[in-house]
Amino acid sequence: MNHFVTRKAQTEDFEQVLPLTIMAIEDLADQFTSSSDPEVIKERMLAAYTSPNTRFSKEYAVIVEAVDDNGKREVAGVGFAYPGRDMRNLTKQTIEAYQRVGATYEAEDVQRLLNSKEAQWGEFYIDNLAVYETYRGHGLSKKILAALESEGKQQGFDRISILADINNPKAKAIYEKMGYIPDSIYEVLEHKYHHMVKII
Repeated sequence: MNHFVTRKAQTEDFEQVLPLTIMAIEDLADQFTSSSDPEVIKERMLAAYTSPNTRFSKEYAVIVEAVDDNGKREVAGVGFAYPGRDMRNLTKQTIEAYQRVGATYEAEDVQRLLNSKEAQWGEFYIDNLAVYETYRGHGLSKKILAALESEGKQQGFDRISILADINNPKAKAIYEKMGYIPDSIYEVLEHKYHHMVKII
């Protein structure tokens, strides 16, 4: 029987965090990394994960870990969060991390990524939340949300936001149960999302 532990992400979690991150951002991984090759995407995502101040930095990630009766540990889910006001700079640093390992971009693609709006200035934004299918149904999304909300509160935020893909009503329902209220539709790199807010 598993029990679940929430903790900060570490470098050695990357192999298990990567598929979750790809699950969360779907085909946007290709646009962010400027590649559709899984091995190249992995290399570039590792650069962002291990670099400070990127949208995929381990410093912004919370892990929920499954621990079995023998003490074996496995990453079950992850979520990232950071101030909405930092998003443009974090996106810039993410692009630069990818460029350091060979990514190239057209100038207009860089601007499109930088101008993509997912959160308001005064919000603490929860990003890239995903749980492995094996571990769904145990309330792990709620555990991750609670940990990230606590982080936002410690940083002085009273407004937490998250996006739910309009094609993912289950995620929207989970967030609504946690007190998030949809207030608008955001279009992010040709994908539509419910922008949802919780006041804490």
